[in-house]
Amino acid sequence: MSKGDKRRSGNVEAYRRNWKRIFRQGGEMMPRKKKTPDDWLAKYYPVSASGCGKKDALDHSILKWSGLHPHVLKIYGLKAVKGIGVVEIESDVFVLGITGSTCALCKFYASLVCNRCPPTKANGRNCESGGTKTNSPFFIWWDRSDPKPMLKWLRKAKQGK
Repeated sequence: MSKGDKRRSGNVEAYRRNWKRIFRQGGEMMPRKKKTPDDWLAKYYPVSASGCGKKDALDHSILKWSGLHPHVLKIYGLKAVKGIGVVEIESDVFVLGITGSTCALCKFYASLVCNRCPPTKANGRNCESGGTKTNSPFFIWWDRSDPKPMLKWLRKAKQGK
């Protein structure tokens, strides 16, 4: 196999790995469409917390929190800002606050001091328990932009259903 054949076979492999991005007419790679904050909202927060039904509140919360991973936010030109929520990277334009007002579960259960919230029941404590950045799923995110503890807390309730 000549160097040219190897180079061409390497290109074929690249095309195979990226087949979704290949423009079928002419074989040129299409540039990926830049993802926007509106795309993030459509995917991870398609319905406001107040527009969500009680039956779907847990899934709504899991979806929102799965979109709060720093690498996911970056894809959409967003970042988490301590004490505020989600903003655009380039302009610092506010996109979504991460508070009880954007939590579908809080919309249904916070007036009851969270005692009946499904994740609170499943975990034996609410998301703000402890009120410190070391042991509260919410405050860990608020301090470090790490949604994993909150997702673990939410998914435990989902597994219990």
